[in-house]
Amino acid sequence: MNPLPLKTALGDRWRAARARFRGTAMVLAYHRIAELPCDPQRICLTPERFAEQIAIVAKEHETMTCGELLGIMRDGGRLPHRAMVVTIDDGYVDNLTHALPVLRQYGVPATAFLSSGFIGAPREFWWDELERLVLTSGELPQRIDIRVDETAFSHSLRAERPWTDADATRWADWDITRPAPTPRHELFLALCTFVRPLTGAGREAALAQLRAELGASEAVREHNRTLSAEEVRELDRSGVFEIGAHTVTHQVLSARTEAEQREEIFADKAALEGVLGHSVRSFCYPHGARDRFDETSVRLAREAGFDGACTTDYGVVVPWLNRYAVPRCHTENIGGDEFRALTTRWFDLGR
Repeated sequence: MNPLPLKTALGDRWRAARARFRGTAMVLAYHRIAELPCDPQRICLTPERFAEQIAIVAKEHETMTCGELLGIMRDGGRLPHRAMVVTIDDGYVDNLTHALPVLRQYGVPATAFLSSGFIGAPREFWWDELERLVLTSGELPQRIDIRVDETAFSHSLRAERPWTDADATRWADWDITRPAPTPRHELFLALCTFVRPLTGAGREAALAQLRAELGASEAVREHNRTLSAEEVRELDRSGVFEIGAHTVTHQVLSARTEAEQREEIFADKAALEGVLGHSVRSFCYPHGARDRFDETSVRLAREAGFDGACTTDYGVVVPWLNRYAVPRCHTENIGGDEFRALTTRWFDLGR
């Protein structure tokens, strides 16, 4: 008789019983709550879908901020059964205009993870600017060459023709989880891969060169702007939002030296505390997957004085997990019934 199935079954029962006794939580990762013309990064929910999901969170789960969750984990406490934590990354203005009214209506707290270098910034996040420059109407050169320090990018567009508004509309529902349907989408994906690991200054240099090659100007579209300092304070005063840190310029930490990581993490905490006038205890690694931060990032988050840090790796939270690698579940633009079924399945799988 093979003892492994019995051992596995007993282990599953033990983990389920332990989770039931000590409690579990799910940290939901949101980014955008808005109506966008396109969403190639697949990070946006419409306000209507968000409201459907938050209504279920409020009705069927106990809720808390990320800071409260980390405090329970720090102190070895017990979590409620299947608690929910709402987090929203990056600090777009729709935190205030669209997310806050819904959260307030249903009495659900949330944590907004902000990159201080983008508070009131006269520029869009790099992924939004690439969408504006590449996936909207207009003509592109046959070849694009960019050099940042020792890193070079070259890309030739095959059979490229001027795009019209009709072309942009036709492909408005495309996102990066699907193959590139046109040369423009191939260029967009290639540029994302090139720009993502650059330093903050390197990204700005790369985007400036790209704008120059395309004859485009820098612009901030209203629906893509970030919160101003006063809007961050308004969010903080709302009694709904807790403010957490997300580095100064939203970099891939694992691509940076220890000194660069220290600057991104420590300076962000100091800048946010300067805006708010009180301490910031929660942190979230930008991009957040296991290959986007490292042991140095974890150590520096601890040294900076954060109570813990969130990733974007899927998982259900139990009190004994490493609180500097808290898993989160990325939500989709889906309705309430589908959301309930999805989160129930996640809780069941993550026992």
